[in-house]
Amino acid sequence: GAEFGAAANGEDGDAGDAHLTVPHEYFRSDFKMESHLIFRQSLQTSIERQEDLNSELSAHLDSVEVALFEQIRRAQRDQLFDSMTRLNEPLQEDLTATLSVLSKVRGQLRSVQRRQLANGLAVGRLARRKRRAEEVIHRLECLAHVQQSHPSVQMLLQGQDYLTALDLLESTTAALKSNLKGVVSARPSAARLAGLAGTFDRSVEADFVHHSSEAVLVGATSNAGDASQVELRGADRLRRLCTCLARRELLRPTLGDSVRDVLLSQLKKVLKTRAKTLLEEQLVIQAAED
Repeated sequence: GAEFGAAANGEDGDAGDAHLTVPHEYFRSDFKMESHLIFRQSLQTSIERQEDLNSELSAHLDSVEVALFEQIRRAQRDQLFDSMTRLNEPLQEDLTATLSVLSKVRGQLRSVQRRQLANGLAVGRLARRKRRAEEVIHRLECLAHVQQSHPSVQMLLQGQDYLTALDLLESTTAALKSNLKGVVSARPSAARLAGLAGTFDRSVEADFVHHSSEAVLVGATSNAGDASQVELRGADRLRRLCTCLARRELLRPTLGDSVRDVLLSQLKKVLKTRAKTLLEEQLVIQAAED
């Protein structure tokens, strides 16, 4: 019995140490045959060492088989397979219960994720709705400003406050182009504003032509003192009118056409009046001499 036990222990030790003689690379999970050393050396060397390599590989294979058989023998001796057979049903039940619990946990986790995601989506929708509501309110305020600007511009034109009227026209036009672009309800207001802009241009042009021609002709029809007083009174008004025409890009056309035509017409009248007056004075002088 002692000899058998010693022999068994010796076999166990030999079998247990057998795997140490096999290179570790053969036990790696990512081992591939094409990565073996034999394929990384020259063909001549592989042919010369063919017998040695075959013997080495056969020895490794024998060691692995002996170790495997020894492990199976130990398992049978320790009744490992019988224990696994007896524990099969309990293990299956435990695994089934574990899978059921995992399924429930996963379902609960998905439910929590859906609720969190739903809350996030709700917050995103509310934020977008708030932003759109603010945009609508802002456009409504701009539309109200545009509608209220029409009577204000008309009143300023009647009072001949052209600079203030032009500022209001420009701000209203900018609001229409930026904040109310594409809004259908703003089209009537845009049409009315365009009409007011045309009325503004005609009023400023007519006023500028009148006062500029008057300032030029006063020097020709009045004495020096009266002309200087008229010039002082009209200089500031003409400066404001020039500013308005320049901002509307109408100063050059007005000076080139309207003012020139009016000045020529008025100068013709003045020349006719002066010539008639001189002729009458000459006739009076001749009558007095006779």
